[in-house]
Amino acid sequence: MLHTCQLHNAANTRAKFGEVLSVYGMNEDDLFKVVSDNASTMKKAFAVKLWEEDQTDDENDTSVPENEEIGDQDEVQDMEVELGDVFEESLRLPCSIHTLQLLVKDIIAAMPPRYRNLLVKCKLAAKKQHMSQKLTEVVTKVLPEHGTTRWNGQYTLMKCILDHFEEAVQYFNFTESDRAPLAALVKFFAPFFKTTKAWEADKVATIHNVIPFLLVLERHIVSSVEVPADFKNLALAALEKRFGMVTHDPFYLSATILSAHGK
Repeated sequence: MLHTCQLHNAANTRAKFGEVLSVYGMNEDDLFKVVSDNASTMKKAFAVKLWEEDQTDDENDTSVPENEEIGDQDEVQDMEVELGDVFEESLRLPCSIHTLQLLVKDIIAAMPPRYRNLLVKCKLAAKKQHMSQKLTEVVTKVLPEHGTTRWNGQYTLMKCILDHFEEAVQYFNFTESDRAPLAALVKFFAPFFKTTKAWEADKVATIHNVIPFLLVLERHIVSSVEVPADFKNLALAALEKRFGMVTHDPFYLSATILSAHGK
């Protein structure tokens, strides 16, 4: 991590990025992807291609036309592929973890009022406990703070209250009618929490896990019976909005297919 006192605009970010590369004796020609969050500054800083556009003469183009099939008599050989040509669409690759956070934020915003109000009640309970030493001492479990930047804290908070629901009823104004919808929320968001943990890694590549885990999330949303159908449809639409690009991104597809973890 490198601290900078300059404004965090696109130009300064790109310049500092070049400085970091030079420390390791590298330049941008040595890279084909840069992973960043989805801030507009990052998008602007790395919205360039590393490669020049190749001008191919149509007369030298020997590829098979789109609608023409290869006959049985044709010899099929391995092709030499330049990774730079395959992955030249964009220098920047959005951080999957950050995109997942945005996805869950979209889903939470789409929740029916009954579920949103329940989440607010959970946050108020945590706030109430953290402001009262006496209350903290009498309960079995200290509720985790829900956090403001990452959704994981909201999930762990809901799960903690569900696991100690009797105390939640006694000390935090929950009622027995809250148990079922709270359990439904915890069950619905559990795979998203698992996905977050699977994608978190400082020293191990996780790009090959993106598509498999997204497929798991899609199947989970479709098969969920504890939440309303309209909410499921909104969740699926949010999933497509945030991650629809991976189905035609050769980088994600290649990482999934070539990964030894899936063999």
